Amino acid sequence: MYELIIGNSVGNILFRESGISNGILSIDEILLKEGDFIEIGEPIIENRVFPVVIKSLIFG
Repeated sequence: MYELIIGNSVGNILFRESGISNGILSIDEILLKEGDFIEIGEPIIENRVFPVVIKSLIFG
C-alpha cells in the first residue's frame, strides 16, 4: 500500500515541479542488476496500468 502512495507522490511532484504538460510515468519497486533493461508497454486497464518487462543482456 505505501509503495503505491510513494510512487504516486513522486510522480505528482515531478509533474507539478517540472512544468511538463504530458503525463509522467513514475515506476518504483523494480529490482534490476547490471545488464538489465526495462521495456514499458502500452497502457492497459483504463490507461492507468503499464506492463513492464525486465530483459537481461547475455554475452557469451
